[in-house]
Amino acid sequence: MCAVQLIRDEFPDYEKKPIPIPKHLQIAPSPDIRECVQAFPSTKPVPKTSSGEIGWRSSDYHLRLDKYGSYTPPRGNIMKQLKWPDEAVN
Repeated sequence: MCAVQLIRDEFPDYEKKPIPIPKHLQIAPSPDIRECVQAFPSTKPVPKTSSGEIGWRSSDYHLRLDKYGSYTPPRGNIMKQLKWPDEAVN
């Protein structure tokens, strides 16, 4: 007999039962992506080169990926916000 067989015989087999997850810890099912994202047809023709494909749809205003605009005011100098002296940065 080999050593692996002897070790197997000494330990009984235990069944691993799955632990039920409480309802308040369960993850809600995700919505269908087609309900959340709308893809509009492009107004420009497909570029001929692969480097032209980078950002060719997002150059149109209504097809842009970034929804950020100029509504965010500039914050100014970080040194003044943290009230650090000018000597703190070399």
